[in-house]
Amino acid sequence: MGRPFHPVAVARTFALRLIHLAASPAAWACVAAFAVTALAKLHAVRLLWRRPTGAFAWTIAEDAAVYLGLAALFGLLERRVPRTRPFTAVMGLGLFLLAVANGVYIVAAGDQGSLAALAALWDRSRDVADILRDGLAPWVLPSVAVAAVAALAAHLYARRRTRDAAAPAYPHATTIALAALAASVVFFSPRPRDPAVRRFGRNLLVALGRGLAAPEIGAGFQGYAAPKASNTAAATAEADLPNVVLVILESTRYDHTSLAGADAKAKTPTLAELAADGFEVPVMRAVVPHTTKALWTMLCGQLPLLQRELWELSGDVEAVCLPRMLRDLGYHTAFFQSAQGLFEQRARLVHKLGYDHFQPWEDIRGFRLGYLASDDMSMLRPLEAWLDRTRGDGRPVFVTLLTSSTHHPYKLPPWIQRRVEEEGLPHDTDAERYARLVEGEDTFLAAVLDVLSFRSMRDRTVVIVVGDHGEGFGEHGVMQHDQNIYEEGVRVPFVVAGPGIERRVARGNASALDFLPTVVGLLDLAGLPPPSAFPGLDLSTHDVPDDRPSYLSCWFTERCRGFVVGHHKLMDEREAGERFVFDLAADPDERNPLPVPEALAPHVEAMERVFREHRIEHREMVHPEFRGYGLWWCPEGDDKCKHPRARHPDFRYPLDRETVRRNPPKELRDAKARRRP
Repeated sequence: MGRPFHPVAVARTFALRLIHLAASPAAWACVAAFAVTALAKLHAVRLLWRRPTGAFAWTIAEDAAVYLGLAALFGLLERRVPRTRPFTAVMGLGLFLLAVANGVYIVAAGDQGSLAALAALWDRSRDVADILRDGLAPWVLPSVAVAAVAALAAHLYARRRTRDAAAPAYPHATTIALAALAASVVFFSPRPRDPAVRRFGRNLLVALGRGLAAPEIGAGFQGYAAPKASNTAAATAEADLPNVVLVILESTRYDHTSLAGADAKAKTPTLAELAADGFEVPVMRAVVPHTTKALWTMLCGQLPLLQRELWELSGDVEAVCLPRMLRDLGYHTAFFQSAQGLFEQRARLVHKLGYDHFQPWEDIRGFRLGYLASDDMSMLRPLEAWLDRTRGDGRPVFVTLLTSSTHHPYKLPPWIQRRVEEEGLPHDTDAERYARLVEGEDTFLAAVLDVLSFRSMRDRTVVIVVGDHGEGFGEHGVMQHDQNIYEEGVRVPFVVAGPGIERRVARGNASALDFLPTVVGLLDLAGLPPPSAFPGLDLSTHDVPDDRPSYLSCWFTERCRGFVVGHHKLMDEREAGERFVFDLAADPDERNPLPVPEALAPHVEAMERVFREHRIEHREMVHPEFRGYGLWWCPEGDDKCKHPRARHPDFRYPLDRETVRRNPPKELRDAKARRRP
C-alpha cells in the first residue's frame, strides 16, 4: 500500500525546490530573462497593438517554456555537478543580456528580435538610445527596475534560506519532464492562426537557432545594367520642358488616404484632387519598406540590394538615376527633407542620385518631432528661396521633397495639435496621431501647390506624389515598417498630375520598381531612355499582367521576403522556417495563412534566383570623400557623414571663420533679415 497523499507536504517540498532553484544564479538569470521578455511583450501587445490580454498570454507561452525549462536544467546540473556553477552562471548571464537586448528591440521597434535585429541594435546603439527616449512608455523603466529589485531580493532570500538547509531531492524525472514540456511547446504546439500572435510568439533563442540553421541565400550581384545613354543634343532642342515636383510621403500607407474611399482612416483632399485630374495607381507596393532602399528603387528604377547593409551608398555600386538624367537635360535639381540628413548618410545618397542641391534638417532646423523627424512645413521657406534663385535663367526644375512627420514616434507639431483640439479629432494613440499627421502631410502638399501657383509655375509643373513605404501598428504583430511586408507596410499611394498627364487608373499589382519607367513614360522627354530600358513596367500605357511577380523583402531579408502574383501573396519567413500564402481576393486583411500551392513553385524558384542576384557578400564598401551641399562632409572610408550643426557632437566638425561667413547659421541669417528695412 502506497504512502498517503499529503497536499501540504507536497506543496512544502515543491516550495523548497523552487527556493533552491532560485538560489542558483543561472536559474535566477533565466527567470529574470523571462520577466524582462514578458514586460517588453506586454508593452507591445497592450500599448502598441491594443490587443487583449489573451493575445499576450499566447506571445509568452514559448518564452516561459524555454526560459523556465533552461532554469530547471541549470539547477539540476549545478546540484549534480557543483563544479559547473561558474559555467552555468556565465551562460545564465549571457541569456539574461540577450533577453535585455531583445526587450530593448521589442520596445524600440515593436517587433520580435532576431540575429540580424540584434546586430543592427549593436551597430545603431546611438539611434536606439534616441528611439527609446522618444518612444518609451513612462511606466516601462520603473517596471523593469521594480522587477529587477524583486528578482534580486528573491535570489538573496533563497541563498540565505538554503545556506545551511539540506536540499530536497531533485530527481532527474522532474527536470526531464520540464525539458520535455518546453520542447513540446516549442516544436509541437499548434501555431495560432492570428499572424500577429504567430509572429510575435516566438522565443528569441529559438529564433536565433533557426536563423543560424537556415540555409544561406547566397550572393551573386554583378552590377546594374545601364540604360541607354541620354541624348543631350536632342534634349536641349526640346521646347518648354516641364518642371517636375516629386513629393515623397514618408511612412504613408494607402488606406490612410482619401484614395481608399469611404474606408480611408484619414482625409487627404489635396491628394484626391490630384488623382481625380491625373494618373493613379491604386495598388502599388514598396519592394523594401525602408526609405534608403525605397529611394534607390524608385529614383534609379532598379531592385535595391536585398540585404540589411546599405550597399546603395557604396562607391562601386553604380546606377543611372532620374535626377542625374534630368540634370543632363538641363534641369536644376534639388532634394529637401525635413528629417536629419546624418541618418544613413543621406548626403552621400543624394549626391550619388545626381542632385545639385540638398537641404535637410541640419540646414533647415525645423521644429523637431523626435529622434529623426521634424515639421514638414519647415521645407517651404527653403523651397521658395531655391525656386526664386533658380527660375530666372529659364531652365526647368526637378525638386524632391521628402516628408518625415509621419515617422515614429508620431509627435504632433503645434499647428496640428491646435487643429485637432479645436476640431475634437482623436489623437490619443499612436495610430490616431499618425492619421492626423497624414492629414498634415496633405496640408503640406496643398502648401507646395500654393508655392508653385504664386510663382505662376503650377500650369507648367508635373506633380508626382508617392509613398516610400507604409506603417504598421500591430495589425500583424509588427510595428512601424522595416520588417513589415504585410499590406499596411508596403502598399502606398502613387499619383501624377500636371500638363500632358491624362486621366488613367493603372490596374494590377504594381511595384515601386515600376515608378521610374512610368514617370519616364509620362514625361515623354527626348533625351531620356525609353521606359523599356528599365526592369519595371511603364504603367502609363500598360496594366500589370496577373502572372508578373512583384517582389517584397523585409529590410532584414533573413526575417521575411515574398512576392505577390495575381491574388496570391507568398510570405517566406526564413528565420521561423515557415512559408505560407494569403489569398488577397478572399482575405484582403491577411488573417488566414494557407499552404503554398504547387502552382507557385516556379515563382518561388524565380524568387530565390532574384534574391541571390541582388546580394553582395565578402567585400568591403567603398566610401569616397564627399564635400558639398554647403557644410556637408563625408570623410573617405567612413560610413558616417558630418555637419557642424549636427544634433550629436560626435558628428560635428569645427569651422573656420571664412566658412562661417559663407554659410552663416540660420539664427544669424534670420537676425540679418530682421535688420533689413
